[in-house]
Amino acid sequence: MRRSVCLLLGRFYIRAHPDQLRAFTSVSAKSQGGQSPPTPYLQQAGFAKKGKQGGRGPVAESLDAPADGVDLTATKQSMDKAISHLQEILTGVRVGRASAGLLDALKVDLYGERLSMKAVGSVSVRDTHMLSVSPFDPQALPLIEKAIRDSPMKLNPRMEGQEILVPVPRPDADTVKAMGKLIKQEGEGTRMAIRAARRTALEQVKRMPSKDAQRQEEKKVQKLTDGFIKDVDSMCEQKEAELQRV
Repeated sequence: MRRSVCLLLGRFYIRAHPDQLRAFTSVSAKSQGGQSPPTPYLQQAGFAKKGKQGGRGPVAESLDAPADGVDLTATKQSMDKAISHLQEILTGVRVGRASAGLLDALKVDLYGERLSMKAVGSVSVRDTHMLSVSPFDPQALPLIEKAIRDSPMKLNPRMEGQEILVPVPRPDADTVKAMGKLIKQEGEGTRMAIRAARRTALEQVKRMPSKDAQRQEEKKVQKLTDGFIKDVDSMCEQKEAELQRV
């Protein structure tokens, strides 16, 4: 009786779901004829688990860094550029003597941007204790004058006609202290630029397939960074020592 009940329920299910029966019959027929059953949709779309020999796909492979190491040429160029900028700034820092590079580190709020002094005007030496600034745009005169006055160097500029005259005071304790503060600010800005270049390089290193290779490249990047940071420290210390001798 139990068998009769099962057969009766089976006939009822087939009548209610004829599509299921056709799909099952089609798969069975192909399997018996030596053909493999249809590939599941998820496997066709690439969502099925890969086998041990399976590939990773073009997208994942394109994100990998070279297995033999990361090219640090661009990293070194970025760090070199930061060092060169610092050197230009420090060359202009001369207490008690006018130097055209003295104002290079200053930024001027103009046209909605913070521009360097070189971008807004030309600086020349009038005499050993006087600088002259000639703005490219005469309307920028008051903004340039304000930037010089508000700088940590404690200068006292004045506008005369279409130029700004900047007296360079003889060295005293306050002047030396202000210059020392400027050197520290520029040194820290250079270190930040060097560390930013390091972070960019490490992002490439993280995409290397081998953990051992990653550790080796990280050591190379850190060694390069340490060398440049050491140069920054040395340059700033030498300039600060020079100020103390004035």
